[in-house]
Amino acid sequence: MILVVLILVVLTIFLSTMPPAEATASLSGVQIYPEDYIWNVPVDTLPVHPMSDTYIAASRPTYFMFIANKFPINVVDNTQAKQYLTSFEHPEFSDNIPYPIPDNPEIEDSGGDHHLLIYDKDANIDYELYQPVQDGEGKWSAFAAMKFDLSDYTLRADGSPSTDAAGLAVLPAIIRYEEVEAGEINHAMKVYMYTSGADYVWPARSSGTENDPSYPPMGQRFRLKASFNTLGYSPHAKTILEAWKKYGFMLGDNSKDPRAWIIPADTDPRWGDGDSLGHEMDTVHGSDFEAVDVSSLMINKDSGQARIPPTVTPTPTPLPNEQLFSDKLSSFLSRNFLHTLFDRYLVHWLKSI
Repeated sequence: MILVVLILVVLTIFLSTMPPAEATASLSGVQIYPEDYIWNVPVDTLPVHPMSDTYIAASRPTYFMFIANKFPINVVDNTQAKQYLTSFEHPEFSDNIPYPIPDNPEIEDSGGDHHLLIYDKDANIDYELYQPVQDGEGKWSAFAAMKFDLSDYTLRADGSPSTDAAGLAVLPAIIRYEEVEAGEINHAMKVYMYTSGADYVWPARSSGTENDPSYPPMGQRFRLKASFNTLGYSPHAKTILEAWKKYGFMLGDNSKDPRAWIIPADTDPRWGDGDSLGHEMDTVHGSDFEAVDVSSLMINKDSGQARIPPTVTPTPTPLPNEQLFSDKLSSFLSRNFLHTLFDRYLVHWLKSI
């Protein structure tokens, strides 16, 4: 009987120390970018960027975080009819391909900016139109438009913007209500700051505006400091804050907003008026963040594939009673005759299962 109890204790200890399976970023049940794509790789163990203090100081450190739930995602499948756009204001960095635009699509309305985001769940392709316009005959044109294959590592051509200034896809970085409700966000997000430096770093493909190295470049990764205390925040707010610690966000565009760093979110009606979450985010400021050096993750500057940093799992300090039990158990198992008997009994027991 003692040996049976002992087996159960050992198995319980073993199973309890196994790391949990890592969830992955998905939409409509489909993996969004490979697991080792830079958007999906944690940065919580990476070094602080040597320019961190300078970047934060130049980026309005007193500004609060604003969750802009104004980015609808139109989900279609392979039965959706496609159409070519009649024109682009910038054809040089647009994809002249047919787009699966549904009837009466939802379009972002953030004042001057309008994004039309379409996700084909069968092909795992993200189609993005910036400043789309529909004419009286139902035909569409846009300032620019392009597609992103969310199954591979392809980046846009070097120097090419997209529907944001950094040349990155908008859709994969959006905070979606369903993942906040589930209690875990497993990808980096995107931040729009007042302005940016006239440079860009991997994985961004296009530069910012200010010819001043004090401002962060497009694509710069930031994370919430590990010391930030999330105690007392609501479950939804805490989910977002913990994701900012683990995955952070990338600088994707300029906002010229005089008050906040803006983080895009979807328009799921379950967000409600957002007032409660908004008030909580009012207490999180730019000074609570730090710039991260992700250069060690880059494999190829023209690919989004990234090295995955080793997971550091801290060893918990046992409580006094736990340590006493552990010491006694170790002493008990160290006795040769019991150790041998235990091994034989364990083999016999496993064969009988």
